[in-house]
Amino acid sequence: MKKGKPVIFVETSVFVRFLTRDIEDKYQKVHNLIAAAESGSVKLVTSNIVWFEVIYVTTKIYKYPIIDVVTIMSRLRDTRSLTMVETTNTPSALSLWQKTKRPYGDCLIATQIPERAQLATFDKDFKKLVTKEKLWQWS
Repeated sequence: MKKGKPVIFVETSVFVRFLTRDIEDKYQKVHNLIAAAESGSVKLVTSNIVWFEVIYVTTKIYKYPIIDVVTIMSRLRDTRSLTMVETTNTPSALSLWQKTKRPYGDCLIATQIPERAQLATFDKDFKKLVTKEKLWQWS
């Protein structure tokens, strides 16, 4: 990852707002973030744990057809400047889980955020897992 370019870890709630477009102002913020990645001005990072949650929420809760979700997720996967992180830190996730009582999946995702990355989230509870300095400030 290039130095100086913002690195933003995108978690589940951000992708869900983009896929469902159920809250227009949040959809627009995510759309702008993805456009920034496409232009190369930011680097996006996510993980398959996040994508697992996105697929579950959109197909099981929102009842979107699998083919629609696959189509959109495939386009997102091809976004310029998007990297998938596949490492986790189970001891840290367990410690976070015990300390915060937040869902274990969120704790596991929190361990995947690269050191110099900020977290893009709309989930107020997820914000309990990272320091304020790690939170991406939406414009």
